[in-house]
Amino acid sequence: MSELSGTRFKVSAEPGARALEVQTWQRADDGGRWWFCWGGTVWLCEADNPTDALVQIKGALKRIMSPWSPPEDAGVSGVAS
Repeated sequence: MSELSGTRFKVSAEPGARALEVQTWQRADDGGRWWFCWGGTVWLCEADNPTDALVQIKGALKRIMSPWSPPEDAGVSGVAS
């Protein structure tokens, strides 16, 4: 994992693997609570629940590592982290 800013970070399953940019946004339809998301549009979970965040981020990494996932998926970087 590498921090890109105070609200954005990049994670990958292993060194040299495709990376996923995760960020936190206030979600208007949830009373302005902070949520983790990727690609700017895929809500993962509330930011105040680290256990759910870990599970959701691992699931997102598994999805982008799929051989059927194109590199141009939103929020996915083909550059090694």
